[in-house]
Amino acid sequence: MNKKMKPPMKNIIERRFFSMRKCPGKILSIEYKLKKDQCILLVRKSLPGLWANALSL
Repeated sequence: MNKKMKPPMKNIIERRFFSMRKCPGKILSIEYKLKKDQCILLVRKSLPGLWANALSL
């Protein structure tokens, strides 16, 4: 909780779990960042567009 902000705000992290057999497009790079209790995965695509139809929740 960030008590310095008025009103105090709480950061909410959305957690999603995806499974893909095959990527629907080319990937430029994949990066990850390790934080206290999470791993953030950044996937950069070569072409703009949505992968929503190819991802299964």
